[in-house]
Amino acid sequence: MAVISLVAANTLPLFWLSQYNFFSLLFLYWLESGIVGFYNILKLRKITGSFSSRPVINFIKMWILALIIYIATIIMIVNAMANDIGPIAGRLILMTVPALLISHGISYFYNFIGKKEFLLTTTKQQFKAPLQRLLVLHFSIVVGGLLLLNYGLVQGALIVFVVIKTFIDLGTHLNEHSKIRGAF
Repeated sequence: MAVISLVAANTLPLFWLSQYNFFSLLFLYWLESGIVGFYNILKLRKITGSFSSRPVINFIKMWILALIIYIATIIMIVNAMANDIGPIAGRLILMTVPALLISHGISYFYNFIGKKEFLLTTTKQQFKAPLQRLLVLHFSIVVGGLLLLNYGLVQGALIVFVVIKTFIDLGTHLNEHSKIRGAF
């Protein structure tokens, strides 16, 4: 169920691809990083039993700093390329974000709560979990996207971009959950 929702939410931009550009997709995936951080806060809270525990507070501080650095990088790239996110792409992003929120929520409730993964992981492991996943994902997105833009491939590149992002996300999702179950 979590895998189906992940694939559905990640491929949703393909239906509106003619309205997206590389930077709107980058912004969408930045917003998804915020969603991942939100659910990781819930996971840390479940493991520690409190929102005011040191690991939860430290993660919140670190995550906010990382998101600020990441969005600043995106803004610099967008300004350098003299491109922006248009109003249509903005509306489509607002339609896609709830699907990503639901997808990550299904994974949280199905895997972390339902399959009791919270009993199989430590605070330290959970603190690192989204960082490893998102570093690989966003490195691939930024480098791949800039290479595709450099060659002037727009529509076809965006399709490839969304498909590759979906496969990377699916692979890291499956790897993350198999590691948790295999560690104990």
